[in-house]
Amino acid sequence: MTTGGSSNVDSSTRVTIEIFTTGGKLAWKTELESTALRSGANSYAWDGVDRMGGVLANGVYFCRVTVTVQGHSESKTTKILILK
Repeated sequence: MTTGGSSNVDSSTRVTIEIFTTGGKLAWKTELESTALRSGANSYAWDGVDRMGGVLANGVYFCRVTVTVQGHSESKTTKILILK
């Protein structure tokens, strides 16, 4: 899974990517600080494993990307499908 978006990156920018099961359980999460981002579009690949390192089963999950800049946050949630 690859997700990305465009944003203006400054020293206070933080991006949080979370993967949830359909039941709302957090399966995976990462936070990217401004030092890991570049101006413009950014992408991040997720290998389909949960927080404990286990491979997630085929099915529907939800990906929430939250961008925080200077204390203001905006989130977008999209449905993703894992098929192996």
